[in-house]
Amino acid sequence: MPTQIFATYRLHDGVDPAAFVKWSREVDQPACRQAPAIHSFKVYLVAGDSVDIKGGVVEGNSFNVVEDIVAESWDALQATFASEDWKEIGSAWGTFADENSLQFHLSEVI
Repeated sequence: MPTQIFATYRLHDGVDPAAFVKWSREVDQPACRQAPAIHSFKVYLVAGDSVDIKGGVVEGNSFNVVEDIVAESWDALQATFASEDWKEIGSAWGTFADENSLQFHLSEVI
């Protein structure tokens, strides 16, 4: 049964969001969509402030990118990202994204 995963992370300070979007659309998204272990892959750039339930702005948002991933399994996704074929993409991703902010949220529909 496929696994729903949401990945959240921040872009490095000073990264041009437009440059990240261009790279994501031209390199990362096509590669992810071709990986056998990945059934679906969508990327969202957080546009604007995050707000709480009362409409107040949340200070210090911990992420500004959300990836919506449906993978064959968590193990299959990890194996994909650890593969030799993925090293160049992972290295390029690291020039845009703060690896220390990356979180994976394994989820299920309720």
